[in-house]
Amino acid sequence: MKVTLLFSKYITDPTGASAVMKYLIEGKSIFNSNGVSISYLTRDDLYPKKKSNVYSSGKTRLYGLKAIVFNFIERYSRTNSICAILHRYIRSGRAAKAIVKKYLSLPSNDDILFLHEIETCYYYLKYRKANSNLKIVLVSHSSGDLYGTTKIDYPCLGKGLFKRYFDKRESLVLSNIDKLGFVSESSMNYFNNKYCDFPIEKLFFSLNGIPDIKVEKRTIKKAQYNICCVATVNERKGQRFIIDAMIRLPKDIINKIQVNIIGDGEIKEELYCLCKEKGIDSNITFWGSRNDVPQLLAENDIFILPSIDEGLPISVMEAMRQALPIVSTRVGGIPEMIEDGVTGIFIEPSPDGVKSFFLSIDKYDWAEMGKKSRLLFENKFSISKMVKIYSDIFHQLV
Repeated sequence: MKVTLLFSKYITDPTGASAVMKYLIEGKSIFNSNGVSISYLTRDDLYPKKKSNVYSSGKTRLYGLKAIVFNFIERYSRTNSICAILHRYIRSGRAAKAIVKKYLSLPSNDDILFLHEIETCYYYLKYRKANSNLKIVLVSHSSGDLYGTTKIDYPCLGKGLFKRYFDKRESLVLSNIDKLGFVSESSMNYFNNKYCDFPIEKLFFSLNGIPDIKVEKRTIKKAQYNICCVATVNERKGQRFIIDAMIRLPKDIINKIQVNIIGDGEIKEELYCLCKEKGIDSNITFWGSRNDVPQLLAENDIFILPSIDEGLPISVMEAMRQALPIVSTRVGGIPEMIEDGVTGIFIEPSPDGVKSFFLSIDKYDWAEMGKKSRLLFENKFSISKMVKIYSDIFHQLV
């Protein structure tokens, strides 16, 4: 059986979906042992990165007029529909279209096309030959809403003409795919409840998996509790909630904690300036995008991710792998990653939710929770389990 995985982003981008693609590529031998010959075509193959023109976050540097125009589009992309559409196309749509056209230009005897983005799937369906018999497996790394991330990143696109624009694309995709997967059972169930007419036999889920490494625990005692958050710094991931909560903490509590925010993103500078303005900058460090995340995790006691929307975050798995207890929200697949009160705790995705965690921080045995978090990782989140499920789905179709 021959399968090709298309992915329109760089596998080295600091996102969970890119990390999963990297692990699926590294798992090629496991696919082979399951009777699947798999090939890969990603943005790395179309546009190899040049160190001289790429930020640590993976963004390409722009100069002159291009930079001015793009910065204008980016600035108004959350409030102006035209800017939002342009920003989204520049960031993702353009590459998705290019990767599909490249694939269609190559000789192929594939049985299955394996996709992890609705945009890439849409462009394939738009440009494929009418008589194509290729089976399509789409996996959504979302909370169950296929365009959920788009609606959060670009609030102005969630209504009116532009909502109908995305609804039409979604309808084309759902009418033509052979299997639709999610990275958690919760996400699959959410989709099934929202889209009652979609055939349930086409749905499946596969928990993500990551390689098992363990870095020796190193605690740098800046405070009684070292707390880290690893994620793209944006509104969806909830770092603003952490800052807003810290601003409102009594001095005796804030003196106990040191928060480390690891990652880059569009609101990082804004949050950094807010911390300086409110006088809490000595209790919070912005590390930016890093290549040594496992080592940084090993220097912390607790992991926090107060997201308002998720699929199955890789950063939580990485923290579990390092035996950290998890403080997070009941969104997407996160409830499948935490045993409340055993391996971590749930909070509301809000400043009050984060503040309640800080105020009750002394009541938990975090070290014991971390040990159980590690055991849960070992039992649920391996690459071999993930690849086996995908392989079984492929065999069902051919």
